[in-house]
Amino acid sequence: MNRLLRCADRHDQGMKTGLHPWQPSGGLGLLVGMLVLFLGLAVTEARAQEYEINFVATGLSSPVGLTASGLGDSDSLYFTEIPQPLIGGTSSSNTVSKLTLSTGEISVLNRGDPQPTSLVQDALGNLYWTSRAPGVIMMQSPAGDTAILVYGLEQPIGIALDPAGQNLYYTEVPTYGVKGKDGGENKVSEFNLATQYRTLINPFEPAPWNMTVAKTGDFYFTCQSAGVIVHEDGSKLGGSILLQGLNNPTGIAIDPAGENLYYTEVPTPNVNGANGGQNKVSKYNLQTGVITVVHAGDPFPNGLAVTPNGNIYWTCTTAGVIIEAKPN
Repeated sequence: MNRLLRCADRHDQGMKTGLHPWQPSGGLGLLVGMLVLFLGLAVTEARAQEYEINFVATGLSSPVGLTASGLGDSDSLYFTEIPQPLIGGTSSSNTVSKLTLSTGEISVLNRGDPQPTSLVQDALGNLYWTSRAPGVIMMQSPAGDTAILVYGLEQPIGIALDPAGQNLYYTEVPTYGVKGKDGGENKVSEFNLATQYRTLINPFEPAPWNMTVAKTGDFYFTCQSAGVIVHEDGSKLGGSILLQGLNNPTGIAIDPAGENLYYTEVPTPNVNGANGGQNKVSKYNLQTGVITVVHAGDPFPNGLAVTPNGNIYWTCTTAGVIIEAKPN
């Protein structure tokens, strides 16, 4: 099954505006309004909702991936740390860990993977993560048994699981920034856990990065170099562009109700807001099209997760922390 559509090519057809929907009103706001009118873009300017911001983990070593518990609780997060990319084995400090929010306790579940990147948990407690450098997807049971689930991949990064727990979705980015039509070999694929069958979904994007799946089975992924978020619901071959004109979108997560999509933008990696950084964590309401900036100024907001109680969490890689945003 190949559901192929050149989403990235639409940028060459005059649809990419390069505008940020949250920028101040005025002449630019009028232009955004005209784009909404003529192009049907569901993007609206919005004031930032107030959030209570907390650090729930500090002193981490380059945290990257983040996921909420697949068991339905709001007290557990799982994350990866990659202080030593490409180094595996007993000499490696790279880890996959669990954070218990109520106590602040961190439990290391796996150590020594060369590059554990993004991760997801199913309803049985099994963890899955992409290991970028070796080109594999790992699986760890609740008992701690760890094995290679998928091998022979090229720079796998994003990973997500459908609501039924039957299919994993993942991205591969061996040719960053190069579209399929120009010789790029980046992919978005599906892996059926029962049959072990792989399905190519989209080979055209220049940099498909992180992924999330809604309760309906629709999935979304960020494409960094194209500055877009792509939506796949099965109605169009290869999906369609949901948001465009973003600045290096990276992490992505959807709330359990399937109403709000959260994403990070990292146009100024490793630069905080006090020094001119423009990195953001934002919310996009899928019903209204309103974009709200949840938080700005982090030096490198990366992986995202939303717990069942509606709290938002993200890793900040260069600061070595996990941040919580509680809606007021």
